[in-house]
Amino acid sequence: MTNQIAGWKKILIGISIIAAVIIGFEIGRGVGPEEKAEETATAPAAEKASTSETGESSGPKWWTCSMHPQVKLPSGDMKCPICFMDLIPMEEGSDEGDIPSLKLSERARFLAEVETAEVVRREVTKEVRLVGKIRPDETKLSMITAWVPGRLDRLFVDYTGMEVRKGDHLVELYSPELYSAQQELLQAIQSYSEMMGSKSDLLVDTSKTLIQSSKNKLIRLGLTENQVAEIVESGTPSDTLTIYSPASGIVTAREGTEGMYVKEGSMIYTIADLSEVWLLLDAYESDVQWLHYGQTVDFETEAYPGEIFSGKLSFISPVLDERSRTVTLRVNVPNEGLKLKPGMFARAHIHAIPSAGGKVIAPEMEGKWLCPMHPEVVEDFFGFCPICGMPLETAQSLGYVTVAGDQNLPLVIPDTAPLITGKRAIVYVEEKNEDELRYNGREVLLGPHAGPYYVVDSGLQVGERVVTEGNFKIDSALQIQDKPSMMNPSEMPDTSSVGEPSTESKDEFAPVAIPEDFRERVRPVVKTYLTLQKALADDSFEEAHAAAIELASAVNSLSEKHLSGDSHDQWMTDLNALGEAANNSREAGDLEKLRETFYPLSQALEDFVLHFGHGLDFPIRRAFCPMALEDGATWIQVDETIANPYYGASMLRCGEIQATYPSQRADGEDG
Repeated sequence: MTNQIAGWKKILIGISIIAAVIIGFEIGRGVGPEEKAEETATAPAAEKASTSETGESSGPKWWTCSMHPQVKLPSGDMKCPICFMDLIPMEEGSDEGDIPSLKLSERARFLAEVETAEVVRREVTKEVRLVGKIRPDETKLSMITAWVPGRLDRLFVDYTGMEVRKGDHLVELYSPELYSAQQELLQAIQSYSEMMGSKSDLLVDTSKTLIQSSKNKLIRLGLTENQVAEIVESGTPSDTLTIYSPASGIVTAREGTEGMYVKEGSMIYTIADLSEVWLLLDAYESDVQWLHYGQTVDFETEAYPGEIFSGKLSFISPVLDERSRTVTLRVNVPNEGLKLKPGMFARAHIHAIPSAGGKVIAPEMEGKWLCPMHPEVVEDFFGFCPICGMPLETAQSLGYVTVAGDQNLPLVIPDTAPLITGKRAIVYVEEKNEDELRYNGREVLLGPHAGPYYVVDSGLQVGERVVTEGNFKIDSALQIQDKPSMMNPSEMPDTSSVGEPSTESKDEFAPVAIPEDFRERVRPVVKTYLTLQKALADDSFEEAHAAAIELASAVNSLSEKHLSGDSHDQWMTDLNALGEAANNSREAGDLEKLRETFYPLSQALEDFVLHFGHGLDFPIRRAFCPMALEDGATWIQVDETIANPYYGASMLRCGEIQATYPSQRADGEDG
C-alpha cells in the first residue's frame, strides 16, 4: 500500500512539473512588446556572456532531479542518486532574496488554473463522529437486599425483565429476628398501658421512649410505617416480612429463589429505572479538544434508523485508555416510551463551533447557569440544582464562549490552501503589483481541521489572499528553480511563531546531565534502535522484529529513580512514550506494520535523546523523507548516506539529513 501511494505521488509530482514548465513557457510568451525589444537589444551581450573565451558554449552549470530538487550535480550524464531518474538543467538563482517567490502574468495564472481565497474570521463547525452503547443510568439503579437474615418464602417477581412500579410487593421473607423485634414493640406498648395509672412521670416517659425505639428498629429492619401501624393495631406479631419495591423500573437481575436462606445484605433483585439512560461513547485522543461539558449529542440506533435521539454530554473521563487511545464520554438521554434498550449500538455526532481561543461558542448559553453534575439543568438565575443540590455555575466557567462576535471567531483558510508535510504547513500568499502577480511561500501554524476549513493559529492576517488551487504547481516550479519549497524546506520563512515565545529547536542539542548508571542503560536503547533502523532499511523482518523485542526489553529496564523535580517529570514522560512505542513495534506482525510503528518510535526516541542524550562515542543523525507514510517521516541513523527504513531497497536513498547529534563520550570508550 505504501509503495502504491509513493507511485501516485511520483505521477502527481511529474504532472505538476510539466505544468510548471508550461507556466514558465507562458511567462515567456506573456512578455510585452517593450520587454521583447529590450530582450532583443541585450541578446548579443547575453550570448557573449554565455560563451567561453574559446568560443564554445558553457551550457548548464548544475543539474538536478525533478523529483528530488535537493540533488545538485555538475553533470547531466549522471543519474539521480535517490530515484535514478535522468537529471534536468538547474536554473540559475534569481536576486529575489531568500523568500520563495514566483511571478506569473495574468495569462500564465489562467493557464495554471490558480485560484485564491481571502483569509477571514468566520464561524466554522467541526463534526465529531463517535460510536457507543446504551447503558442503564447508574444513578437510577435500585438494589433490593435482605435487611434481616431469614428465608425467602415467596417471590412475587420471579423472572428478569418484569416491569414493576414503586410500592409493588416483591418477596415474602420469614425472619425469626424480625418476629422478636415485633414482640419487643408489643411488650413496650403493653408496659405503657400498665404505666398509664402510675404517678411517676419518669416511668411513663420511659415507656413512650421504648415504644418509639421499637418502631424505629422495625423500620430499620425493612418494614414500612404502614406495616408497623398494622402490627400495633392487630396486636399480633407476624413471622414474615413483605418487601416492597422502592422505585419503578425493570427487574434486570434476580439473585434469590424461593426457599433460599439469605443473610443480612444478601442481594435479591436489581431494578433499573430506564426512563433515562446513559449513552457511553469512545472519543479518540485527537477529538478531545472539541468536547465540552453540556454539549448536545445527536445519535441514531440500528433499531430505529432515521430517528434522531438527543442528550447532554455530562461526563468526560479524565483518564485516557492507553490501549485504545480513547476517552470515555457519558451522555444523559431521556428515554420516552422506553425505546432505548441497554446494550443497543449507537452512532453519534457532535457539532462544535470553535472560538479563537479554542473553546466552544454557544450563544444560547449567554447568561445561563448550569449544574456541574446534571447538564440538563439550565437556569436563568443562580440557584441550586434540584437533583443534587449543588450550586449552579455560569456557562463561561464551564468552558463556553457565549458571545459570538468577530473577536471570538477563529482565523480560517480553505483546507485546500496549505501544503502539509509532516508537522510543516506551507501556503502561497498572492500579492498584486500593477499587472504583476507574485506568489510568496510562507510557513504557517495550523489549528484543527474543521469541515472544509483549517483554523490558522499564526502566520497569516485577515485580508491576505492564499492560493487554494494550483499551489502544488507553484511549488513544483519553485523546486525546479532550486528555491525553498514544500519538498525542499531550507530557507523557507517561518512566520508561525511571530510574537510568540520561542520553543526548543530540535537542532539545539543540549541534554541535561544524568547519573552515569542511567547513561549506561540509555546506550543499549539507542544502539538497539539503530539496529532496528538498519534491519528495516535492509528489508529484513526477522532481524527487525528481533531488534524490536530487544528494544522493548531495554526500555523497560530503564530506572525511574535518582532524578528529581522537572528532570524526573520529563524523564517519566519520555520514558512512558518510548515504552509504549517500543511495545507497539514489538507486537507488529509483518514488515509493513513494523514500518508504520517505526515513525512514532523514532519521534519518541528523538525527544528522549534531545532531553537526556544518547551517550554514544559517535554522532547520530536525524533524517527525513517527505514521501514516507504519505505526510513524510523522520528517523535516526548513524551514517551520512541515507538508508531509508520506510522503503528499504525500493527507495533506499530517498531523504536528507536534517540534524546531527554529536558524540557525547570524549574518552572514546566503546559503549
